[in-house]
Amino acid sequence: MAISRRLFHSAIEEGGMGMHLILLASMKDQGKSVIEAREAMLPFLENGLLALEQRFGPQAAINEAKLAVFDLNNASDEVGMLSINSMQQTKYYHKLRDEKAKNSSVPTSNAAVSIMLFLLRTARTLGNKVWVDLDLVTEQAGVSFGQINIECMSLEESGLVEFDVMEGVRVTDEGLYIARKLKDWLEWSEKDNHETASHGKGRDDENKTLQKPMFSLWNVVLYLFMASAILKMVAHFVRG
Repeated sequence: MAISRRLFHSAIEEGGMGMHLILLASMKDQGKSVIEAREAMLPFLENGLLALEQRFGPQAAINEAKLAVFDLNNASDEVGMLSINSMQQTKYYHKLRDEKAKNSSVPTSNAAVSIMLFLLRTARTLGNKVWVDLDLVTEQAGVSFGQINIECMSLEESGLVEFDVMEGVRVTDEGLYIARKLKDWLEWSEKDNHETASHGKGRDDENKTLQKPMFSLWNVVLYLFMASAILKMVAHFVRG
């Protein structure tokens, strides 16, 4: 699985914050839907939680599991800043994957694309030399607070942004070029799809209904892990 090992192990070393989001982004980069990604990443997440428990204790694993339940249940295949139907999304991400084969720096995860499009918008107003506050990016790009650092680190590795936890993030010249291309490809994907928008919405609603039992199963697995960790922690206190 094409996981960024540096990011994944860094997340574990720092107490697990965002470990599940690295897994989700890695799975989605392979073209999996959110539902498919959740199912495929579960064994990796379980091993990561066990590593957290061994290194930092049960509470660290519990905290990460809680974040996973919230973030992954609220994850979607939509891009945070975009209002496009499912057919347009499919067309768009097929295009992104084709372009990534030509240029490895092209982002394909929903969050990364949304961040780059927002930075393009701010650069048009303020220029690309101004640092953009992370809270603003989180709010406007529709990316969760736990995910923003990981996505920005990944974009920085690709040379698309400069990232500083205190200063924020700003797009590089290369990033500005890629962001403009992302915008162009988005506009291309929106063409000739107006007639299918209502049909796409109906399918999306049907898919959400069908996916609800899987959400429940996901919750059960993670909550069972948290319950096990809590029992171990209580047993440790009793013995102590």
